[in-house]
Amino acid sequence: MRLNQVLSLVLCIYCGRLLAEVCPRDWHRYGESCYFIIMDKMDWYQANRTCAKSRGNLLIPNSKSEQDYIWELFLKGFDQTPDASVWIGCNDIEEEGNWQHCPLKGETDAYDNWKDGELNDYGPGEDCGVMWRGFDGKWADHICSDQNYAVCETTVSNTPKFCLQTDKDGRLVSP
Repeated sequence: MRLNQVLSLVLCIYCGRLLAEVCPRDWHRYGESCYFIIMDKMDWYQANRTCAKSRGNLLIPNSKSEQDYIWELFLKGFDQTPDASVWIGCNDIEEEGNWQHCPLKGETDAYDNWKDGELNDYGPGEDCGVMWRGFDGKWADHICSDQNYAVCETTVSNTPKFCLQTDKDGRLVSP
């Protein structure tokens, strides 16, 4: 192997490791996750599909600090009407009362932020979880077809890895 090929390979490996710790453009990093705020209101199903297209999932906060971080992002960037909500990945669409991807009250060693009295299925079809502005970010069950904001989450390790480009002589090429 020629020296310039070896140097290119070493540079690419180093660059890949270094840049693998960076979230894609317009995503926000917190801990080992990257978050993208969907600035258009949409129903839960559309939000879920949008996140999947971005190689992510609807947000499910796993700790109070993650919950606080996301809630602050929301408060800085969105309207402050009391009914403004953010979709989260929790749902009991398949079976009423069997919440998927989300801890239930009383589950050991799992973070949850359900508002007292929630998971009440108050209205028909309240099968999707939200962080609700009217409850200061506490979680509630909500009608999936309503229009809300959403946050997508992916792990840093799932972000695309990229590297500087080199030409056939091993010299750096501008992107």
